[in-house]
Amino acid sequence: MTKYIKDRYGDAPIIITENGVPEANNYTLPINEAVQDYLRIRYHRLHLNFLIKAINWDGVNVRGYLVWSLFDDFEWNDGYAYRFGLIYIYYKRDLTRYIKYSALWLKRFLQKQNASSRLGYSPI
Repeated sequence: MTKYIKDRYGDAPIIITENGVPEANNYTLPINEAVQDYLRIRYHRLHLNFLIKAINWDGVNVRGYLVWSLFDDFEWNDGYAYRFGLIYIYYKRDLTRYIKYSALWLKRFLQKQNASSRLGYSPI
């Protein structure tokens, strides 16, 4: 799709916003299992790797990628039925926050990629 946008609209800057994947909110899981969100890691890994290829191979002008969302949140249509966040919120008791595996993965990915040199431009 990014190549299509480049071909159709020229070198317009592209910012991908609110990109994320929901996981069902399973209240029966202990927290140490609930933070193991491998589906979200796979989702973002695939998207980011394809974006790097689009930038490097096709010259697509991708300027930003925003993960949806930082914290688990209330969704208007589904309430708390799904979790989108990189940080788990314990709704049952005191709203304590726990870092999910995907947040740690994203941190390592960004450090490893060294975005400014790997992508060939300075991120916004």
